[in-house]
Amino acid sequence: MSRLPFLLLFVFGLVATACGTDSHGSCSISSSGTTYCMEFPGSSFGTAASVEHACTSEGGSYSSSGCATADRIGSCTVGAGTADEFVSYFYSTGGTTVAEGQFFCTAMSGTWSS
Repeated sequence: MSRLPFLLLFVFGLVATACGTDSHGSCSISSSGTTYCMEFPGSSFGTAASVEHACTSEGGSYSSSGCATADRIGSCTVGAGTADEFVSYFYSTGGTTVAEGQFFCTAMSGTWSS
């Protein structure tokens, strides 16, 4: 299983937390067979424009709305209830499995939900 999606999540998280509140939108990324989308409810993520910039600079597709629900296999919440909270949603598109989603979630010290 590729670790590239985890690295992208980690790098994107670092870029986004450097920014500082609004509706932040979502970022969809497909990489190495893993499809995921991130939402940013935490207040530390700055403006929607800063999230959009960070998303597109990582090769993602930004949306001002939330992540899609079709084909979703689970989610990972990191930093629940904090200013740095973000949620990564994983999808069966591209062959991603629940086990892979759980692996990435555990590596990010998140809470998995199917």
